[in-house]
Amino acid sequence: MFLDQLKIRGFKNFENQVFDFKKKVNCFIGSNGVGKTNILDAIYHLSFGKSFLSQTKDCLGFRQDTFFIEGSFTDDKKYEKIICSFQKSKNKKTLFRNDKPYKKLSNHIGLIPTVVVSPIDRDIIIGHGSDRRKFIDGIISQTNIAFLDSLIQYNKTLLQRNSYLKSCKINGSFDEILIDSLNQQLIRYGSGLYHQRKSFLKKYIPFFKKHYHHICSGQETVDIDYKSHLDDHEFETLLTNSITQDLALGHTSKGLHRDDLHFYLNQNQLRKFGSQGQQKSFITALKFAQYEFLKTETQKSPLLLLDDAFDRLDQQRVEQIINLIDKNAFSQIFLTDTHLNRTKETLGNVSTDFEIFQLH
Repeated sequence: MFLDQLKIRGFKNFENQVFDFKKKVNCFIGSNGVGKTNILDAIYHLSFGKSFLSQTKDCLGFRQDTFFIEGSFTDDKKYEKIICSFQKSKNKKTLFRNDKPYKKLSNHIGLIPTVVVSPIDRDIIIGHGSDRRKFIDGIISQTNIAFLDSLIQYNKTLLQRNSYLKSCKINGSFDEILIDSLNQQLIRYGSGLYHQRKSFLKKYIPFFKKHYHHICSGQETVDIDYKSHLDDHEFETLLTNSITQDLALGHTSKGLHRDDLHFYLNQNQLRKFGSQGQQKSFITALKFAQYEFLKTETQKSPLLLLDDAFDRLDQQRVEQIINLIDKNAFSQIFLTDTHLNRTKETLGNVSTDFEIFQLH
């Protein structure tokens, strides 16, 4: 899938802007604050109907009530027009495909596979388990709509159970039948999610290790370890045995919502022992593996968005990434950088076409 043209109106610092793109590499260059990342965020909206940076209402331009983003895509001579709009006065967001609105936003997920590499991705390493769960769940959801539906239902049931546990803590009593009903719903959705996450990681981790090996020129080793309460116990047993604790806490202490990923560099915890450059290399490999997984599963070439593409990477690691671009490992790429000369010098060594958009 290629994004041929992007139209933006009333979105962040863009009042009315049109971009026509190359099929390969498109670079947005300028100082901090000129809106380079906002363009990537506009493209992200066309894939997911939301921002990777902020809440929808915060994407409105100054004194704007409505923003409008339109993308013209082509793939094997097939044309797709995607429009994402939001009106603050009505608190209404709408996503259109070829002028027809979606009834459910989730029905759009996966049509335009997209991978973004951003400085905020460091939260995947140093943040909470929820950041890491969100990362892997987001990948799986682009290839498996049933997984996304189950995840939505699991989270709705979890919210209901937590709300009831909180009221029980206050009132000092609870209904065993109601708790059991909520437990069965969590088990119904959660058990499948657990096995799908494990199945995904079995395919994904080899992709990740391959890409990290390439970026670091084979000088470092990495690994990912998936931890879940369900590794050692049946979900029903966990919920039954933890009910006393849950009532005391006022929330659900065991389940899929506590799963986590542990990252290792040279057999040490990455978050404690990895340098900033190593952590960025790790994240880049995670995202490149995401790209390869999506391409393999969907038979589509995702869009690749690289925000601050070359920051915090030494020259050797930059060159390894550029080698991947030159070998056509990726389809259409959108990247941002603050240094025009650095970008020209870096991309000057590749044989593929690239376009530079200077923002002021």
